[in-house]
Amino acid sequence: METTPEKSHQERRHHQRVVFNGTATLHGPVAETTVRTRNISVGGISLLSQQDVALESRCVVITEIPSKAGGTTRVELKGRVVNSMFNKIEGGYMLGLEFFNLTASVAATIARFMQGR
Repeated sequence: METTPEKSHQERRHHQRVVFNGTATLHGPVAETTVRTRNISVGGISLLSQQDVALESRCVVITEIPSKAGGTTRVELKGRVVNSMFNKIEGGYMLGLEFFNLTASVAATIARFMQGR
C-alpha cells in the first residue's frame, strides 16, 4: 500500500476563493474586534486582525455579503482558526478560519457572491 506525505495547509483547501475586501466583527475566545476581510469561500474566510488568535480557537465572524442587486446580506459565520501569521506588510495577523455548521442559506449567499466575482 502506497502512502503519501501529509499535504501542506494550502494544498488541503477544497474550495475556490475570491477576493472579499470589507470589514467584519470577530467574536473571539477573549474579545470582540473589528477585522478586515481578505477572501472568502464556502469553506472559510481570511481575515486581517490587529490581535492574534490561537490556533483551533472557535470564533464567530459577522459581516455583510454584497449581492448583485446592490444590497447586502448580513451573515454570521462560525469558524475555527486554522492559520495565524503576522504580516509586516499588512501590519496585522492574517487569520484563516475554516467554517463549521454553515447553514445552506449562508452557503448559498456566499456562492452567489462568488459567482458574481
